[in-house]
Amino acid sequence: MPQGSPRVAVLVPAHNEGVGILPTIRDIKAQIGKQDRLLVVADNCDDDTASVARDAGAEVVERNDSGLLGKGYALDFGIRHLGHAPPDVVVMIDADCGVSMGAIRDLASECARTGRPVQGLYLMLPPVATKIQSQVAVFAWRVKNWVRPLGLRALNLPCQLMGSGMAFPWNVICSAPLASGEIVEDLKLGLSLAQRGHPPLFLPSAIVTSRFPSSDEGTRTQRERWEHGHLSSIAEAPHLVWKAASRLDLATTVLALDMAVPPLSLLALLSILITLVSGFAAHLSGNWSAAILSFGSLCAFSFAVLGCWLVFGRDVLPLRAIVSIPAYALKKIPLYLRALFGTRASYWIRTDRTGTKAIEVDAEQRILIAPNAQTNESPRATGNDILRDAYGIFGIPIDCVSWNSVFLRLESAVKERVPFLISTPNLNFLIASMSDANFRSTLLFSDLCPPDGMPIVWLAKLFGVPIKTRIAGSDIFEALKLRWPQHAPLKVFLFGGAEGVAEEASRRINSRPGGLLCVGSFYPGFGSVDEMSDQSIIEVINDSGADLLVVALGAQKGQIWLKCNHYRLTIPVRSHLGATLNFEAGTITRAPRILRGAGLEWLWRIKEEPVLWRRYWHDGLEFLQLFVTRVLPLLAFSRWYHFANNRSDAISVSFPERPHDIVIQINGAAIEKNVGQVAERFMLALDADRDVLLDLVGVTRIDSRFIGLILMLSKELERRGRTLRFGGISAPVSRLFRLGGFEFLLAKA
Repeated sequence: MPQGSPRVAVLVPAHNEGVGILPTIRDIKAQIGKQDRLLVVADNCDDDTASVARDAGAEVVERNDSGLLGKGYALDFGIRHLGHAPPDVVVMIDADCGVSMGAIRDLASECARTGRPVQGLYLMLPPVATKIQSQVAVFAWRVKNWVRPLGLRALNLPCQLMGSGMAFPWNVICSAPLASGEIVEDLKLGLSLAQRGHPPLFLPSAIVTSRFPSSDEGTRTQRERWEHGHLSSIAEAPHLVWKAASRLDLATTVLALDMAVPPLSLLALLSILITLVSGFAAHLSGNWSAAILSFGSLCAFSFAVLGCWLVFGRDVLPLRAIVSIPAYALKKIPLYLRALFGTRASYWIRTDRTGTKAIEVDAEQRILIAPNAQTNESPRATGNDILRDAYGIFGIPIDCVSWNSVFLRLESAVKERVPFLISTPNLNFLIASMSDANFRSTLLFSDLCPPDGMPIVWLAKLFGVPIKTRIAGSDIFEALKLRWPQHAPLKVFLFGGAEGVAEEASRRINSRPGGLLCVGSFYPGFGSVDEMSDQSIIEVINDSGADLLVVALGAQKGQIWLKCNHYRLTIPVRSHLGATLNFEAGTITRAPRILRGAGLEWLWRIKEEPVLWRRYWHDGLEFLQLFVTRVLPLLAFSRWYHFANNRSDAISVSFPERPHDIVIQINGAAIEKNVGQVAERFMLALDADRDVLLDLVGVTRIDSRFIGLILMLSKELERRGRTLRFGGISAPVSRLFRLGGFEFLLAKA
């Protein structure tokens, strides 16, 4: 953190977290300065938590008292240790959490500014092997930890503490009642602080994440602990409400009422049960007033849940999974019965996370998680594109990446000052690329192609491509504003747009707090690509010293300009973001999220810019033709070809001897599960200084992931001044190439 910012101590309680604590420490250390501290409390550990944390550079204290078990005791121990050299702000992060870039800074700054406890957005992610039950649980967690706190924030009311991603002024936390074995110590702490005049506030821009366990036992114990604790706190709510209301204490009253809301599944069961009982009673008595009232309440509850799902849940809970919510709720009845009549968990039990990865992803709600998290996605911006998770979708590459991966690569490119071209294909890109080879080449040349338009996402999913989320160019820009550190802002240069738009966008960006600093803009007029590539223009752009170049010249012209000047530009990250300049300048407004997610953003754009109706009409007709003449035939033919041939998934790769070329002969199933094996062979071929001849005569099946791998091989060879040719291809596989829009590859045969 910069000079003048609060001195921060990040407190991490850890009980037997030796296996998973390292990514958390890395996330935190990347965000704190020399004046700050990272303290790990290794609490009653019988593993190597303490040594792992020390080796990672954290300050570690160990507590061993088996008679006092509980996270609260660990936090109290850590606070007393910090008391020897008190910080200004204490941030508490659980040992299994990922921390989004800038989260600690945002929490500490808001805490210091307001003098109040601050709760970040604490989200749970599904386990790697996602089940329907886990998807429902993730959605329910979002309702509790995201939707409800957002509503309270909008009403200028306090929120509950959630257990991780919390910040406290030192003068507030140093005397707080932390030492307890309560399993809902966060709820109790929030209420206690509110009663003392320090109600917590919600800060959704500071994001921390954890992941539900993969094992059934881990899931069972975790949910039982949480829900038993929640139900026990509900029993205390009426007394707390009465006590707070009698003192006219609005903050504590609100928190107590919020605490009294049952878990979502139990609330659904109770709503249905009350409606059925009142309906039965009405049938017997003839008085339907109670039944109508309860049915109306059930309808209101259902519409509220549906609204939450539409805005906050579609990326984690598919529409087809919604029908499983009643079954999910019914399965939890034994859990609630045990809470009422059985033994409740009453102390800190570490959740079994065997096989669980701690951190990843999110979706269009601008969530960017953990810049230094350990994931399967490479953090390097550039390098060997053979390693990209690219798929071939009707002539263009599409990268299956998470928000986290996009941010990692952007960050890496800026740090290494290497050229990094992001293209964000939408339907207009797809249609244009089918008739304009020069434009298509700009997409093949790009370093990253996340899917922008919903039609691209739909097509991809139709062919089994595991698209994680739609990643629109405007969302990337907005996310950078929100998540890039304000003390070291990302420098941006704006190029293009209508006259005066880039200048106004620059003024507005710099007038608002955020992670972007506009260091220049240029209006090039409406000349040709060659005219806009004049050396004087390139020098103006390069002399700005920017980290990100945003171009807005119209998709085809802008993409071609970026490719033509790729090696003349010194700004590392560059992208054509189209309407983003207009959004930032305020000349047009962006479609509501619900329309964007439904694929109806084009209707809003026509409302804002009526002249665009011709483009959307043309693209719509072309897409309809594509669907009838290519999509449906490709689906039918690929299914028939799969079942008509040997269904073995085996593949073999050989290198027949040839004097001048590297020959790669592939036999068998060229499908996604075999990409890793073939990619290794492609890497070996790239190491040789020769052209590559790819022989696909023996290929029995091929899918979009394998075609994406071939596209990356072609790009890497071209980058090295070499060529890819095809030595042979069977007639059915050739037809798959042609229907899929990759006939241009076969021209190299």
